[in-house]
Amino acid sequence: MRKGKSFMLNMLLHHLLKWNLNSRNPTGDEIIRNVFQCKGGNERVTIGINITDKPIILMNKVGEEVAVFLMDSEGLFDKKQSATVFAISTLLSSLQIFNVSEQIQECDLQYLQMFTNYTKLSAAHIGHSK
Repeated sequence: MRKGKSFMLNMLLHHLLKWNLNSRNPTGDEIIRNVFQCKGGNERVTIGINITDKPIILMNKVGEEVAVFLMDSEGLFDKKQSATVFAISTLLSSLQIFNVSEQIQECDLQYLQMFTNYTKLSAAHIGHSK
């Protein structure tokens, strides 16, 4: 079942870019395009992981510039592939949003725990191989 992650990321991207453009370009005349492909229906669009190709430069609370990349990943379709995608995206991210379409269910938390454990094992394996 699709849950609108790509659509949500496009909305977040639009707000971040608009905020960034307004701080650097007060006219705001630049066109912001969708980066993450999305469509209605039940067919999935995102396969694997998609990442914005350029950083969005924002200021943090202490006035330092930070580079923000947005990442879209496929949904939870098969446990092994989903665990791999989750592990890679977690290793690349400093923040993750776990999207659910309705109220969070126990099975959602079990998936999250399983994928998090898989990621910890992967990270430990990478650390030992160096």
